[in-house]
Amino acid sequence: MHDAGVCHRDLKPENLMLDANYNLKVADFGFAAPTAGRDGKSGKLHTQLGTASYMAPEIHLGKAYDGPAVDVLATGIILFVMMTQRPPFSQASPDDPHYRLLIGKRADLFWAAHEEAEGEDIYSKEFKSLFEGMLAFNPKERLTIKQVLAHPFFAGETKTISAIKADFDNRKAVVD
Repeated sequence: MHDAGVCHRDLKPENLMLDANYNLKVADFGFAAPTAGRDGKSGKLHTQLGTASYMAPEIHLGKAYDGPAVDVLATGIILFVMMTQRPPFSQASPDDPHYRLLIGKRADLFWAAHEEAEGEDIYSKEFKSLFEGMLAFNPKERLTIKQVLAHPFFAGETKTISAIKADFDNRKAVVD
């Protein structure tokens, strides 16, 4: 998520695109900021900009925040949307009843509500663990991008590039 010292704070599904080979591209860096902070040394950001449904709780609460930590949270929300085609909650705020279930140690009720909406349990134990770690209320407890990439959710067999391309070609044909 971070390149060249820039924090991407306005990630949303419409800013995610695929190139001709189905490589993910992230666009719209209108709210990008230096990861070292505006002062160049503290690493903290203060501006409250972006899309509310993808903002971390520390932004909603008007606190200084760490760019990489808020990016991990926004990426967790995007991952959830990619898995389910709907958002996990309205916003990552203590006032949001669904987010409050996650941070109030009632994740079982959060997942039960989403399983009911899906009509089945589509969430693996690894996905739940990853999502909960990415959405932790306390940014110091939130997974880092390195921890996300090393998470068991990403372990195991993966499709070959040619199999993925064939799958996406089939999906594109349906859409076209």
